[in-house]
Amino acid sequence: MREEEIETAIKVVVVGNGAVGKSSMIQRYCKGIFTKDYKKTIGVDFLERQIEINCEDVRLMLWDTAGQEEFDAITKAYYR
Repeated sequence: MREEEIETAIKVVVVGNGAVGKSSMIQRYCKGIFTKDYKKTIGVDFLERQIEINCEDVRLMLWDTAGQEEFDAITKAYYR
């Protein structure tokens, strides 16, 4: 595999309490949209965005975790 074919990727897991704006922040950054309507995340959601760091294309993967305690077992599996 040639060096220019190797993809650089960064995975960021966003954690926090429920209803604090994790999903809204990620959607705003990745899709450019913002909604005030609250829809809780069940388990984990995933969005990504291509960015450039030091003149290199990087795939930024943002993992949006559920903040409610009822989903703790599911959520923790994604950031062990």
